[in-house]
Amino acid sequence: MSISILMIAIIGPITIAVQGIKSSAFTLQQNTASFLAQEGLEAVFSLRNDYALQELDGTVTDGWLAFRQHLDKSGSGPCVFLPVPSTSDPSSKECKFGLSFNSTGNLIMTSDECLLGSADNKCLLYRDTANAPFVYAHDNTGTPTPYTRIITVTVYDHFGRSRMSIESEVFWTSSVFSGVEQQVKVYSMIFDLI
Repeated sequence: MSISILMIAIIGPITIAVQGIKSSAFTLQQNTASFLAQEGLEAVFSLRNDYALQELDGTVTDGWLAFRQHLDKSGSGPCVFLPVPSTSDPSSKECKFGLSFNSTGNLIMTSDECLLGSADNKCLLYRDTANAPFVYAHDNTGTPTPYTRIITVTVYDHFGRSRMSIESEVFWTSSVFSGVEQQVKVYSMIFDLI
């Protein structure tokens, strides 16, 4: 009887400690995914802002158009904008791509072939601490991470004006919860500034 009470006294606190460690490990994974998703949105905002500033200083004549061309494969970008079949808006077009930064802080966009679960997942993020402060990148230098980031840009053209919805999704397989896939998604709209 006394051994049973002793076992309960020992196993109870150990179980609580193990659950606390699992919870903190998952919170770390979730926070990392949240920051990566937010970084994806901010990178697209920054690119739009750069082109708006170039329009103001006369470097480009239409910053919004230059920004869209930067995203589009017809320009220098990774995207082929395709109609969105699941929407009632016939003008909407979307593409998906991955993005990261190189060691000098320049934005790098991967092709629009971000396929989850494929053997050559082009949106998988790698961790390279030598590339600080831009530690996560798609360029497969460094250690593969469980994180995949996909940016979805949907363009809506109405009456000669356009807007874009930006969705940044980060997927990862949780090591804490027996390989269950997790997801963090952030969303925002952007408009032509000028």
